[in-house]
Parts: sequence; C-alpha cells; structure tokens
Amino acid sequence: EWGALMFATIPATFALGNIGLLDMVFTTFLFGGVGVLLVSARHRRFRLQYLGFVLLAFAVLTKGPVALLLVGLFVLLVSLCLREARRELLGLNWKTGMAAVLVISGPWFAGMYSRFGSAFVAQYLLAGNLWYFTQPSHFSTRTVSHTFYVRTFIGAFFPWSVVTIGRGIDLLQHWRERREVTTGEALLWAWTIVVVGFFTLARFKLDHYIFPAAPACCLLAAHAWIGAMDDARSTATRISILATGLSFIAIGVIAAIALTRIDLGLPLGAALLPITLVGGGAVIVFQTARRRLLPLRSLAVPVCALLVLYATTVLVGFPAFERTRPIRFITRVLRTRATAAQPIGLYRLERWRASLRYYLGRRIERLENPDDIRRFLLSTGPAYIVMLREE
Repeated sequence: EWGALMFATIPATFALGNIGLLDMVFTTFLFGGVGVLLVSARHRRFRLQYLGFVLLAFAVLTKGPVALLLVGLFVLLVSLCLREARRELLGLNWKTGMAAVLVISGPWFAGMYSRFGSAFVAQYLLAGNLWYFTQPSHFSTRTVSHTFYVRTFIGAFFPWSVVTIGRGIDLLQHWRERREVTTGEALLWAWTIVVVGFFTLARFKLDHYIFPAAPACCLLAAHAWIGAMDDARSTATRISILATGLSFIAIGVIAAIALTRIDLGLPLGAALLPITLVGGGAVIVFQTARRRLLPLRSLAVPVCALLVLYATTVLVGFPAFERTRPIRFITRVLRTRATAAQPIGLYRLERWRASLRYYLGRRIERLENPDDIRRFLLSTGPAYIVMLREE
C-alpha cells in the first residue's frame, strides 16, 4: 500500500499522465509480467506464469523487443547473483512461455512487414530499436551523458528515490557485516539495476525510458521506510528521510524565487506551491529531528504536499503555460499556410515533435544538422521548417 502511494505521487507518474507517451502502458505490462512470473516461481503457482507471459507479449506489442531484452538481462543477473531465486526462476516453463509471447506478438510484426517491407525494418526495428542503443551519427548527434539516468532516477522518482538510495547505502553496510537481504528485496534491486543500467549503456537517452524501474524503486523505498522504524542500524535510510524534508524546503525556496522572476501572469494561487513544499518539508524535518531520526509512521505529510503541488500545477500552471507556449502559435500559422502536400520539418527541437505532430495531425520530419536541412529541401517542393530564431 505504501509502495502504491509512492508510485502514484512521483513526478514521473504525474508527468507521463499528462502527455501522449506509451511508457506507463509499457510499464504496466512489463513490470506486471515480471512481477507475476516472480510470484509464480516463488510460491510455485505455476499456472500463474502464463498470465505473466501474456503480459510480456503485450509489453512487446507496446514498445517492441526491448521488453524481452530487459527480461532476459534480469533473469541473467538473477541467475548469476541469487542462487535461491535462480532455482525458482529456472523452474518456470520458459520455452512454452516464450513461444506464447511470439504467437501473441508475432502477427503484428508479420503484418507490418508485409505492408511496409524494408521500410518497417529500417524505420522500426533499426531506427526505433537498435539505433536508440548505438546512436549512429546519421540518426542523432546528441551528446552522450553517462550520468543522465542517475540524475533522472533521483529527480523523476523524487522524493522516494532519496529513500531508496539511503537503503542502498545501508545494504552496503549489511554486506560488510554479512547480514542477509531478503530475496524479494534483492529481486527488486536487480530489476532496478537492469533497467537503469541498460538505458545508461544506450547512447540515445530520454528521461522516460527508465519508468519501468519506478514501481520497484517505490516498493524498495516503502520497504526501507517501514523497516527503518524498528531497525536502529538503518542509519542511512533514516538520514535520507530527513533529507527528503530538507529537499522539500530547498525546492520550495527555489520555486518561490523563480515565481517572482518568470513573467507568466500567474495568479496569487501559485504561491500555494512554494508554501506547501516549505511547510511540508518543515514538518518532516521537525518531526524526524524531534524523534531522533525515527521515521514518521505515516506518509500523510509528504503525500499531501505532493498532491497539493500537482493540483496547483494543473489548476494554475497548465493554463498559464497554455497561454504562453509557442506551439499554439506555430500550429496556428502552419494550419493557415501549409497545405497537406507541403512537408514540415523540425530542426533541433525534438522535444516539440510529439506535440506538433499531435496538434497538426500529420508527420513531422526530424532535422538535426544542416545536411538534414539540405536533403529535406532538395527532396521536396515547397516546405516549412520550424527552428529557433538563433538557428
């Protein structure tokens, strides 16, 4: 129950609930499938495993072969590091399960190949999967940052990511003292490491790719918080809970300063955002410090603070953003001027492509360098390109 509350209130869940990406659906099927398989193996409920394989098939249909790759890496890591879990996982009927995944998902791939031929291979299997990992120069010239997903993990799963990191520090101490970790917690850590590690190795990075690790992160944070109530040796976890309160205060102060500087014509209700963060953080810090780092026995304060934050964003921030964002103006201009036969390109503004494609209801070409622009203009008649003034 605590894990569910945490999962519902992380910034990544709030953000992905407001944009047209498939990562939440993908996570439902992928983490759901893995979870069902683990329960089936752990409790020897072997009929249940076939539901897990069906969910994995839906994950493949949602976002492609990367689902099977992540599951394969997870099983490999578990097999190498967790002897008891390895025996349980290998007891599942993987041959029949994988055959079921192929039977369910295969017809869609066959249908797309029969309709689009080599274009499907080039634009979906290669560009949509392999090139995201290898990032050849003709696909993207983005700078590769190997710390990108560390920052994303902390920010997108905040504040519970801080608690998870605190638990990780405690586990290192337990390892030195040869204290055992439960199999369930070890499996959740393995899944988180596989998801974050795999996409860290991939060269093309977008923040929402690691969302399948969010349920595991929140379950780990819930387990850590509850365990720290009675385990005096969970020092890092207790300090991390105090740190969440301090983070709330710091973010609230920064938000208050930012709101006075940006010119969005925000109403007075916007002040509720920094007030809630500072107030919620102060309560967490005061209560935790007064109890000598003993964690709060309820999530009411941080969860309510986050819910007020999101409600203020929806009721106050979104309307102000809609009034000022450039996509509205760009869409209006293109609808007025561009005919259906005139292609539209977007130069170095990939973050706008999904919105522009949605509002115009047509394909938008991605252009990353001057050579792309040259090829785009030479291969068409009249065309439109959207770019920043400085470009």
